[in-house]
Amino acid sequence: MAMLQIFAPVCYAKHWWLWVADVRKKICILDPYHKTYPSKPRMKLNKFVVSVFCDPLGVFSYDCAIYVMKWLEIIESQNIKNGRYNCENWTQVEVDHFRVEYVSRILFHEMNQDRDTAIKESEAIRLSKLSAVLLSPYCQIDSDEINSD
Repeated sequence: MAMLQIFAPVCYAKHWWLWVADVRKKICILDPYHKTYPSKPRMKLNKFVVSVFCDPLGVFSYDCAIYVMKWLEIIESQNIKNGRYNCENWTQVEVDHFRVEYVSRILFHEMNQDRDTAIKESEAIRLSKLSAVLLSPYCQIDSDEINSD
């Protein structure tokens, strides 16, 4: 029997996490900051939660959305049931790579209404469509280059 689940990315107070609700049993949370980002409203919501997965070390405050996007991409019902995401932890280099991957997908997606303008006005981008070049080591950014202000 297939598990019936609802996946709900949540953003509250500039922090992202993922709710996974098994419509017959329980709610789980995948959250890179569960223990370090407590708030009164969040603690009230946690009363309904059966389990929380993912508490990686060394996560930057602006990485939570990247974690949520990656979990939505790779999540499997059986792994949630078995608690497999409890140990999921990527290196900062991997998270930075995911960020570049998602930025290029978003920028070059046909539904992005600002795509053509962004490409035309860019001093660096001269590609007509998504290219593997954007994922090469020569076109990568790292966390030190990101201004979190």
